[in-house]
Amino acid sequence: MTLSRPVFVVVLDTAVVLRALLLGDGQAKRLRAAWQSGQCQVLIGKTTAQALIKALAFPAFQLDAAQQQELLADFLPYAEVVAERDSADVTPTLALVEASAKSLDCVVSDCAELRSMVIRKRYACELLGVDEFLARLG
Repeated sequence: MTLSRPVFVVVLDTAVVLRALLLGDGQAKRLRAAWQSGQCQVLIGKTTAQALIKALAFPAFQLDAAQQQELLADFLPYAEVVAERDSADVTPTLALVEASAKSLDCVVSDCAELRSMVIRKRYACELLGVDEFLARLG
């Protein structure tokens, strides 16, 4: 059996991943289904994975260690690890975008600050909000 290329190779802002893992609304369910079904291939780096792990441990979420591991298991096995460069001059998400620029289709984020940084850096990939991304997936 030959696997075809996913519809999109994407970098998801950590906030987008958290929303998809922690909420049960339609948008969150569609995002999870997209990476779990192979509609998109999510790229992740060491620093972005660490940021996700740290965020899930945030006391406001009230998740015990088992719940955190369960949520990570809903995401990490579906993500492709990319070696990113350590850099103090860009965020972990932007370092991941730079490291995967040749194979990346889009960055998905609703964060105004991250969006403006991607625009300023003039990356070749598209920049989509969550609603735009889900609309593209159909």
